[in-house]
Amino acid sequence: MTETTNTEPAPSPAGVWRWGNHLIALHGRPLPSWCLKCGDEIAELDGNHRHKCAVTFRPFTSYSAVGTVISSVAAKDMPVDYAMCSHCAAQERGKTRGATATIVVGLGLLGAGIYFGESILIGAGIIFPIGGLFMGMKAVEPLHGSFYDQHALWMTGASRPFLDRLPELPQELVPQEMLNRDAVL
Repeated sequence: MTETTNTEPAPSPAGVWRWGNHLIALHGRPLPSWCLKCGDEIAELDGNHRHKCAVTFRPFTSYSAVGTVISSVAAKDMPVDYAMCSHCAAQERGKTRGATATIVVGLGLLGAGIYFGESILIGAGIIFPIGGLFMGMKAVEPLHGSFYDQHALWMTGASRPFLDRLPELPQELVPQEMLNRDAVL
């Protein structure tokens, strides 16, 4: 068996902390060999348990279409390696399969709507694939960028059991920008 149950806190690798719901990792530091979703330690890390994602850091959050496009163009992707147990990885694959199925159903509805001339089917055929794309985007990347500087990456998306095993970032190391964001929120 390659997975063990989280019974006591394991030592955290140097350069990885938590601050609230944020996961903080110094540039180039590996994340612990704990499942990102359930927090269980993974005894043997192999290709089935080690994953890589591109965490996207946007310079600002916008609720308008134009602002979102500008923020996306200026976004920076940074690779992050993380671990996920077999059970949680299967759940994530299920989410992406559900997104793919939603897109396929939507395209089928669109085709049927065009063939039969039914506007409601055409509408559903447009809405379903868009929903499937959003579902897929949410399922594919478990970590989301919050802030980065020359020292560290600040990310959200790690589970509470994973974060609880990490030491709290000392207050004196929290960048002023994050303190300002916290005061605004």
